[in-house]
Amino acid sequence: MREFASIPPILVAVLGNELAGEDAIGPWVGWELARRELPDVETLDAATDPSRLLQSLRGRRMLVIVDAVASEGTACGQTIDCAWSEASAALSRGARLSTHGLCVADQLRLAAALGDLPPVVWLVGVTAGDFAPGRADAERMRPLARAAADRVEQVIATHSGLETTNA
Repeated sequence: MREFASIPPILVAVLGNELAGEDAIGPWVGWELARRELPDVETLDAATDPSRLLQSLRGRRMLVIVDAVASEGTACGQTIDCAWSEASAALSRGARLSTHGLCVADQLRLAAALGDLPPVVWLVGVTAGDFAPGRADAERMRPLARAAADRVEQVIATHSGLETTNA
């Protein structure tokens, strides 16, 4: 187990399935962020297994979750962001979003109960409409991933110093 002093204070968790069309945006953003080598930031590719989040949160100052979001009423390919508390309220009204045991919202509720939830939790989503089996079109995904990675950097710059919990 790593010492807390060696853990970067900011964790960006990217979620998505590379074999489910535009659901691959999370991994694409992860690759873009890795290329940028942001200081004090660790990127975790949680793929389709949000349970990987729980073991990675202790000692963090900030968590940014990146994922595709259904584009109901919103044009595909738009980058949106909000405090996790806003997203969590919307998710709790709907059906469970995961078939893999605990979904992201469940993981974060458990982390809060354990005292491991970072004080700042933010969601950066990219609206998507094509979740069909198969790889996403690289020409479409590259600019979306760059725009979402830009937004992640802006969110980090704006909110990384906050000390209030928004989960």
